[in-house]
Amino acid sequence: MASIESPLWHSLVDELDRVRRRWFVLRKAGYVVAGCLALAATALMLRSVGIGGWLDLDRLPTWGRIPGVVFAGVASVFLVASVLGSLLVPRPPFERVVRGLEQRFPDLDSRLHALWSTSDSDSDASRFFRHQLIIETLTHARRSWSAWKSGRWVWSAQLCTLATQIVAGVAVAWLLLPFPHDALGLGASATPLATRFAASDWEVLPGDVELERGSDLRVTVRLPGLTLEPMQLVVREASGEQRYELEPNLSDPLYTASLPKLDSPIDYWVESSTDRSREFHVTLFERPRLLQFEVISSPPEYTGLSEETIQDPRHLQAVQGTRLTLRALYSGTQVRGTVAGVETRQELSSEPIVESEDGTYQTWLTTHWLVERDDLLVWTVASIDGRDALTVPNLRVTRIPNRRPEVNWISPRQDLSAHPLQEFELQAVGSDDFGIVRYGFTILAGASEPTEFSWSSDAPPPLEQRWTHPLLLEQLNLSPGRLVGLSAWVEDYDDSGQPRKTSSDLLFIDIRPYEWRFREEDPEAANGEQQSGQQQSGEQQGQAAELAERQKQALIATWNLTRRDPSDDSWSEDLDVITEAQVSISEELRAMLAEASEESAELNEETRLSLERASIEAVDQLLDAANARQVDSLVTATRAQQTLLEFLISSAEEEISVRQSSSPSPSSGQRASGPSQQQLQSLELAANRNRYAQESEARERQEEQAGENRERLERLQELAQRQADLNQEIQEALEQQQTAAADELEERLERLRERQRELREDTEQLRAEMDRRADNAEQREQLDNARDAAQRSDEALGEGDLNEALAQGRRTALELDDLRRQLGRQTGSQLREAIEELDGQLADLEQQQSEIRDRLQETSPEDGQESLRSEQANNEAVLEQMRAREQQWQDTLETLRELTEATEATSPRVSERLYDAYRDGVREPLESTSAESRRRLQQGSTSETLDNETRVDEQIERMRRSLQDAAQLAGNDATESLSLAESMLDELANEIAGQGEQGQGEQGQGEQGQGQQGQGQQGQGQQGQGQQGQGQQGQGQ
Repeated sequence: MASIESPLWHSLVDELDRVRRRWFVLRKAGYVVAGCLALAATALMLRSVGIGGWLDLDRLPTWGRIPGVVFAGVASVFLVASVLGSLLVPRPPFERVVRGLEQRFPDLDSRLHALWSTSDSDSDASRFFRHQLIIETLTHARRSWSAWKSGRWVWSAQLCTLATQIVAGVAVAWLLLPFPHDALGLGASATPLATRFAASDWEVLPGDVELERGSDLRVTVRLPGLTLEPMQLVVREASGEQRYELEPNLSDPLYTASLPKLDSPIDYWVESSTDRSREFHVTLFERPRLLQFEVISSPPEYTGLSEETIQDPRHLQAVQGTRLTLRALYSGTQVRGTVAGVETRQELSSEPIVESEDGTYQTWLTTHWLVERDDLLVWTVASIDGRDALTVPNLRVTRIPNRRPEVNWISPRQDLSAHPLQEFELQAVGSDDFGIVRYGFTILAGASEPTEFSWSSDAPPPLEQRWTHPLLLEQLNLSPGRLVGLSAWVEDYDDSGQPRKTSSDLLFIDIRPYEWRFREEDPEAANGEQQSGQQQSGEQQGQAAELAERQKQALIATWNLTRRDPSDDSWSEDLDVITEAQVSISEELRAMLAEASEESAELNEETRLSLERASIEAVDQLLDAANARQVDSLVTATRAQQTLLEFLISSAEEEISVRQSSSPSPSSGQRASGPSQQQLQSLELAANRNRYAQESEARERQEEQAGENRERLERLQELAQRQADLNQEIQEALEQQQTAAADELEERLERLRERQRELREDTEQLRAEMDRRADNAEQREQLDNARDAAQRSDEALGEGDLNEALAQGRRTALELDDLRRQLGRQTGSQLREAIEELDGQLADLEQQQSEIRDRLQETSPEDGQESLRSEQANNEAVLEQMRAREQQWQDTLETLRELTEATEATSPRVSERLYDAYRDGVREPLESTSAESRRRLQQGSTSETLDNETRVDEQIERMRRSLQDAAQLAGNDATESLSLAESMLDELANEIAGQGEQGQGEQGQGEQGQGQQGQGQQGQGQQGQGQQGQGQQGQGQ
C-alpha cells in the first residue's frame, strides 16, 4: 500500500480541498448576504412600527418589544452559526475520504482505493489511470460537494441557510405586503419605502442665500416620503468640488448636512443615485468688526498735562477744552460712520486702507472731539452697502471744569480804621486747579486810578500761592476822611487759554484822624437828655450812617459783580438790583445835601456839586454796564461809589460821646465807620467784646468746612452701602455658580463688573475732590486703599474669579465704612461745636432776659416808694432791649433751622433733637410775646409784663435742653446714638412719672448775670452778644 504522503495523493487532496474552499467561499458569501438582508429587514420592520432609533425600544409598545428583539436576535444567531460553520470545518483523513467516496459513488469500483494503494507506480499506464480517475472524482465533487463531507456538517450548514432565508423572507413580507398595522395597535401606519423620488419633488433649503462670512451653512433636503436611497451634497468652491453624505432621519423624510464657517462664495446641489437638484448659490457678506479703539487725549496747554493715549476706554474724564482724537480700526475696505454727542454730530474720516498680516483689509475711522460738557459719544458705523458694525465703541466723557481760582485774605481779615501814617502787612493766599500764573494786590483810593502790585509765578505754575506786601499809607498821601479799598487777586487761564483774573472780597481802610476825642457822659444826665439829643443831631447822624452802610453794601455788590462772568444768566438781574439801590441812595443823598446846605454853611457848593456828579456817574456807569454787558463800566462805577462813601463816612463827628449803660441804644455822635468800635472796646468803659461779630468770618469758614464734611460723609455712606449690596450679589452669584448656565452667569458677571467699575470711578472722583485739602492725607490714603481694592475686585470679576472678587469687595466696603466712621466722628465734633455755639447764643438771650427782668423789677414800685430812676427812661431802655432781642432771636432760629436741615441725612437723631428745639422756638413766636410785653409795658402793667416774660424764659430753657441732648448725640455712630437716645427717653419717662407724683412742680428761673454794658456807636444796627458765665455783656456794631 502506498504511503499517504505520496505525491499523487497530495495532488488529489489539494485539488479536492481547493474545490471545497471555492464552494465554501461561495456559500459563505451567500450566508453573509442573506444575514445582512435579514438584519436590515428586521431593523426596517422595527422602524415601521414606530421606533425612533436603532436602540430606541421605548417607543415600541410593551407587548411588541420582546417579539421584535427575539426576531432580530434569532436572525443574528443563525447568521453567526452559518459563518462559523463554514470556517470551522476540519480537514477529514484521506483514507476515510476515499472510503466515503467509494461508498457514495459505486461507479468508481474501488479504483480510488486501488489508486491510493499503488500510488508509487510511475508507469505510463498508471499515470493515465490516475489522471482519468482524478477527473472523474473531481466531477463527482463538483456535482455534490457534500458527498465527501461529514453528514453532521452538511446538515448544520443547510439548516443555517434555510433559517436565514426564512427570516429574510418574513422581514421582506412584513415590509412589502399590505399588513394592517393600525389594526394591531402598532401606532401610525408606516409609509411604504419608495425606491426613489424625482428631483422636482425635493425641497432643498435654504436654497439661494446670502450669509455673513464665517457663518455655518446647514443644508436640509425634505422628501415626500421615506426612502433608503443615499443622497449627497455636492459643494463647488474655487479649489474644486467636494461631496458630503447627507445624514438621513428614518423617522422623517429629511436629509441634513452642515458646512462650518464659510469664508468664500460657493455653489451647491444635491445628488442621488438617479437624479440631482438644480444649483444653488451662496453669497457671503462681511459686517465691519471692531479690531482696535484708542483715544488720544490732548489737554489744553495751560494745564501743563501731557498728551496721553488710552486704549479701549469706556469712560473718560477730561479737562474742559481737551481735544480728543478718537480712532477705531474696523475690518473691511469701505466703512463709514458718524459720532453723535448730546448736541452735535460729526462724520468719521476714513484713513488710507492698510492690509493686515492675515491678508484681510482694515480701515481706520478717525474724528476729533472738543470736550465742552459732559457727553455720551454714540458711534454709528456701517459698510457702504448699509450693513451695521457688530460692535461700536461708545464713550462717556465727563468734563472736568476749569474752575476759577480761590483767593482769600490772611491779613487783614476785616475792614480797618487807620491814621494816614500807619503801615500794614498785606497777606493773601490763592489756589487754582491748574496753577496760578500771576498774583498781586489792588489799591483803590477814591476817584483816582487803582494802584496794582503784581508778581509772576515760576514755571510750572503752583497750585497754591501765598504772597505778602507792605502797605505804607504815607506813600498814598491820604488825608483823614478818605477811604482805601483793598483787593487781592490771582490770574489763571480760562478755557480759551487767555488770562483770567479773580479778585478777593473788597476790604476798606477808613483813614481817621490821628486822635479821637472821647467825652464821657453822665449816665443820669444822658438818660434825661436822650430825647433832645436824638432829635437835634441824632436824626442827621443816623441818616448819614444808614446811607453810608447802604452805599458800602452797594459798592461791595458792584465789586463782586466785576468778578463774575457777564454771560451768566443772573448777572443782569443782580445788576438791576444794584442799580435800583444806587438810584435810591443818590436821591436820598441829594435830599440830605439840600437840607444840609439850608441848615449849615459848612458844605460848600463845590463839594456838593462833586458829590452830585459822582452820584450821577455811578448810576450812568451802572446803566451802561447793563446795556453793554461789560465789566469796565462797573469798575468806573466803583470809583464813583467810593467817593460817595468817603463823604458819608466823613460827615460824622470826630468827637465821640460815650457812657456806661445797660441799654442797647447807640450813643450819640458816633462816627458811621466801623473801626471806631475797636477804639471804644479799648477804653476802660468797654465791658466785653462781641465775640460773635469778631469771629463771624472764622465761624463761616468752620460752617463751610463742616458742610463739606457732611456732604462727603453722605457720599461715603452711599458708596459703602452700594459696595455692601454689590458684595451680597457677588455672594449669591458664587453660590449659584455651579448650577447657573454659562451664558446667564457671564451676563450676570458683566453687570456686576460694570457696577463695580462705576463705584471705583465714583471713589476716584471723591479722592480727586479731597486733593485740595492738606489735612486730608490720611483720608486720601484710605480712599486709595478702597479704590485699589475695588479695582482688584473689578479685575477678578473680569476673570470670573468670584472668590477673589468677593474678598476684595469686602475689603473695599471695610475701608469705606472705616473712613465713614472717622469722618463721622470729625463731623460730629464740628457739629457739637456748632450746637454749643447755638446754646451759647441762647445763654446770651437768657442773660438779656435776666437784665430785662431786673429793669422791670426796678420800675415796679415797692412799699409805695417811687422808682430810683426815671420810669419813662427805663421803660424806653427795656423796649429797645426787647427789639434788639427779637433780631438776635431770629438769627438764632435761622441758624438752628439750617443746621437741622444739614444734619437730616448724616445725623438723623441729632437732627430730630435740633428740630425739637426749633419747634419750641417757632411754636410761640417771640415777636408775638415781645409785642404783648411792649403793649402791657406801655400801658403801665409791669407785673403782667413780668409774667409774659416768664414764658420766654421757659421757652429758652426748653430749647437749651434739646440742644444739650443733640450735643450729646453728635459724633456718635448709629449704635451709640440709638443707645444714648434710649437712655434719654428713659430719663424723660422717669422725670414725667416723678412730676406726676409730686404734682405741679416749680418753674425754674433762668440764671441771672450781672455786668456792664458798653455803649456802641449810633446807627450801626448790629448787636453784640454777651459771654455767658462772665457776668458781662458787650453792646456793639
